Amino acid sequence: GLMSQLTSLEDELQAEQAAAADAARAAGRAEAARREAAESAEAADSASDELWGMLAALGDELQAEKAAAAGAAVARQEQMEALQRELHDAEAAAACNAE
Repeated sequence: GLMSQLTSLEDELQAEQAAAADAARAAGRAEAARREAAESAEAADSASDELWGMLAALGDELQAEKAAAAGAAVARQEQMEALQRELHDAEAAAACNAE
């Protein structure tokens, strides 16, 4: 019923939030590595255009992944809230019918 749907949605939401947090942590580590690589390249002053292009592409990819993970969690949250409203309405209707 609605309750089990809600429970499984809550579980999915938690899993997605955990995945989003993991993605954010991974992105943070990759960003640190990217910064380090950029600093090394700067210090050595030997970075080719290709390397800078790869670093920029990596940065864009990380941003896109973070946005996608956050978007999925938000969508799941909205779905859950809609189900909770449905459940609330159903309970209210049941209470009215009982009277």
